Amino acid sequence: EIMMRAKEEARQRQMKRNCSSFYWIARLITLIDSLKAMAWCNRMRSSFVDRSRSRQQNFNMDRQIGRLPITRALSDDFLENDLVAVQPPTDDKPRLCVVRPDGSVLPLCKHEDDVETDLFTDPRSTVSFWMEVTDDDIKGTYGEGWYGQRPVPSLGGGPGYGAEADEIWTVDLEVLGRIEQEGVVLPVLDVGPSHGEKARGGAY
Repeated sequence: EIMMRAKEEARQRQMKRNCSSFYWIARLITLIDSLKAMAWCNRMRSSFVDRSRSRQQNFNMDRQIGRLPITRALSDDFLENDLVAVQPPTDDKPRLCVVRPDGSVLPLCKHEDDVETDLFTDPRSTVSFWMEVTDDDIKGTYGEGWYGQRPVPSLGGGPGYGAEADEIWTVDLEVLGRIEQEGVVLPVLDVGPSHGEKARGGAY
């Protein structure tokens, strides 16, 4: 009986040691996962900051060589990536635009057969009016668009590796509903199936 009791106590001690080992292994795995997640977030934040800084530097350079106005047309109430409805003097309805770092705006559009909530710059809009929009031309605001880039399908790599990239601003479906309800123009362009295929494939 004494031997059996001793064996039972030894077995329980071994189980406690095993449980303790499993506990600390699980804690270690959780810690490693947390560190990996923090590192990923830091890389994404750094990448976003670098892209924003690069765009700002490009705009500053354009200003210096005369391609952009020195003064800011919009007031500081409107920040970069804000979505606004702008009333062009020649159109009956306002256009959805995005505010750029220099205070100008760019008209936006959607791509047919693409992600519904991704908005792109409209390549057809080249008039100088968009560089001179003032607060009086703003007819509505729709919050901030989430800025990102999507590589244009090519044989090269992604942004920074020689391939071009489309700028995109992602919004919620609720915002799109408001835009449509208020009659703000947001054209849908047919840019070919490759963009839609790239989007469905998970490109950013």
